[in-house]
Amino acid sequence: MLETKVHLANELVACMKAQLNECDDQDFITHIIYSICRALRVSAKDLKSELRTTELAEARYILFFILVKQKKLTLAAAGRMVNRDHSSVLYGIKKYGDFVKNSDWSFLDKIHKVMEELSL
Repeated sequence: MLETKVHLANELVACMKAQLNECDDQDFITHIIYSICRALRVSAKDLKSELRTTELAEARYILFFILVKQKKLTLAAAGRMVNRDHSSVLYGIKKYGDFVKNSDWSFLDKIHKVMEELSL
């Protein structure tokens, strides 16, 4: 009986830790999204919208790169943050890599602004 109570208590603690970690991750992801919006002067509403302006697309590319490559989110999870599917995220990460590889100074400046806003 005591072993069962200890086991249940341990499961409850593990469950609470998992929820707290999820909350912390979600808070951090929200922080990333709003930091990108502030740095690049776009709104979170527009970032999640159907709009496909260059400014918004490039903001999404940076967001996808951070979420997938740094935070290790799945493509689908990263896409859900801004109402996109996994293939859009994959395309965005590829475009991010292309811009960096080709030393696109305008895009590199945007990355720099985001990193400053995130204090990285």
